[in-house]
Amino acid sequence: MRNVIVRMTCTWIALSVTVVIPGACQSVTLSPQDHGGRVFQADDVQFEEIAPFVQMGAAWGDRSLSAHGTFGLFPGEATSPPHTHSQAYHAVVLSGTMTNPFGTESDPPRMTAGSYWYVPAGEEHVTACVSAEPCLFYFHADHAFDFAPIDALTAARSAGAVTTRADQIQFEEIAPFVQMGAAWGDRSRSAHGTFGLFKAGAASPPHTHSGAYHAVVLSGTMTNPFGDEENPPEMTRGSYWYVPGGVEHVTACISAERCLFYFHAEEAFDFTPTEQ
Repeated sequence: MRNVIVRMTCTWIALSVTVVIPGACQSVTLSPQDHGGRVFQADDVQFEEIAPFVQMGAAWGDRSLSAHGTFGLFPGEATSPPHTHSQAYHAVVLSGTMTNPFGTESDPPRMTAGSYWYVPAGEEHVTACVSAEPCLFYFHADHAFDFAPIDALTAARSAGAVTTRADQIQFEEIAPFVQMGAAWGDRSRSAHGTFGLFKAGAASPPHTHSGAYHAVVLSGTMTNPFGDEENPPEMTRGSYWYVPGGVEHVTACISAERCLFYFHAEEAFDFTPTEQ
């Protein structure tokens, strides 16, 4: 039955104008120790207090030195001082309700799980958790993280600053098992950040991508077994996984509720089903 599903999915995707296929379906068999991928569960994240209003924990990279992906955790009803960063970053809300007013913005959007914001380099802003529950978020950048407090917010919001509430994300069906919605960039052409939405109990066929990507779970319970891996870790909200280019895997939503996740990559998105 699995072979039949894979062949049917391969045919469907070959006809799709949304998913880019770099070549014909091919067979790739990798043992778990060969793939170079990474999965860790939410409980594995090691948080440290950076300031009284925020803790941070590494997903990948080293935020003090270079490009990185980092989890941030604000206590309920906590607010940063006005500040800037020397480099831009992208962020998504995983839980709680947050705001991120830019400059003198007086009525910033309230961001719940599945919302996105982008801070340009040098942009004056305040980041806050406005809910009673703590706020968990994930942010990533191409450069090291820094934080420069300022006395007051004086500049107006720039055209480059972005805040997108969860209900503003436009999803489209990419395959019977997944919908996708853009956070930033164009996944069909270049670097991007994208929200993915799996139906409850849905799974992709075995497949590869030509480029690597990083991903975090926002809701539901997911697995991402590599190659012939058995008993893959179950990933709930706040879990992370990394898929190297060319590595065979299956992405699945194993919960009774649907699964929402965010992934980002330096290259365009493609999808090549593999025969088993």
